[in-house]
Amino acid sequence: MLAIAGKNNIACDLLEYALERIDHHEICAIVNQTDQGIDGWQRSFKKAAAQWNIPIVPLESVYGVPNLIFLSLEFDTIIRPDLFQSTRLYNIHFSLLPKYRGMYTSAWPILNNESESGVTLHCIDWGIDTGAIIDQIAFPITITDNGKDLYLKYIRYGTELTKKNFDLLLSGEIVAKPQNRWNATYYSRKSINYKDLKIDFQQPAIAVYNQIRAFSFDVYQLPIVYNRTINRCVITDDRSRGKAGAIIRQDQQKMTVSTLDFDVILYFSMDQTIV
Repeated sequence: MLAIAGKNNIACDLLEYALERIDHHEICAIVNQTDQGIDGWQRSFKKAAAQWNIPIVPLESVYGVPNLIFLSLEFDTIIRPDLFQSTRLYNIHFSLLPKYRGMYTSAWPILNNESESGVTLHCIDWGIDTGAIIDQIAFPITITDNGKDLYLKYIRYGTELTKKNFDLLLSGEIVAKPQNRWNATYYSRKSINYKDLKIDFQQPAIAVYNQIRAFSFDVYQLPIVYNRTINRCVITDDRSRGKAGAIIRQDQQKMTVSTLDFDVILYFSMDQTIV
């Protein structure tokens, strides 16, 4: 039995990929609590499973399946391995583990000015994204990538990585290596408060620029500076002379703000101005 647990395009695409290889009676779907069965900016996994007549079951119903292959694809529930009879529990994580375990992997690599990220297929163990690594794909983060751009890369390469290893997962003939404990980093749900995002101008211009692009994910939020929504930032060649965070000039389309070293130009999202 293959149980696919998760959401969005990656879960839908992998369900359809699995249906090309194994009988649909050997597949079940476990959907996230927020999935209402309606397509949005991404496809609904609940809707896709129903269209393919794949049973949608609660997580608890697969605990006792001895031959279970459990595949987590953006699943929203922490998995406890001791509750399962099977040990074939796998997850796709959106980072190059052991770096960036935990939350907000579409923001923290950008905030930290990383030039690379990736996706990891790993075994699920008792820790948070600490299981042995089966395979990874690395890819570049460009200097213009924002949070949404990085997330879409995760979806693309995460789907590719799962397909690459799908037959091995089915056969059980995988080789997994423990994570390097010396390179591990972790960010909790409390590490970013998306309900109260603030741009910290007491930083060099590159750090401000990275904050703007890390928090730019237009289907969820855009950064707000002085009650204006911002959709783009440019670092100027002008050295900042005023207090960091001071508005140097402003017009209908943009404002120029000082930082600790160079002024930045922040462009307004005209249809999302906060009054």
